[in-house]
Amino acid sequence: MNFTEDALRLRPCLPEGWGPVRLRGLRYRRMTLDIALTGSGSRVRSCTVDGRDGEPVVGAEQTGHHTVQLALGDPLS
Repeated sequence: MNFTEDALRLRPCLPEGWGPVRLRGLRYRRMTLDIALTGSGSRVRSCTVDGRDGEPVVGAEQTGHHTVQLALGDPLS
């Protein structure tokens, strides 16, 4: 997680074999985040925020409860 003045930027890295990982109830400014990671590696293949496709970024101005789902997968060598 990279905390900046205007956003929380997610850059996860998940080792192979860890399976799905969830962070629930993460407090960030005036919001609560539930973050789910699937796959492994350090490349974000897809991201949804509250069910909408997007970038792995949550704006600092938001409030309330939000759900972020990240699918990871490194490119094949």
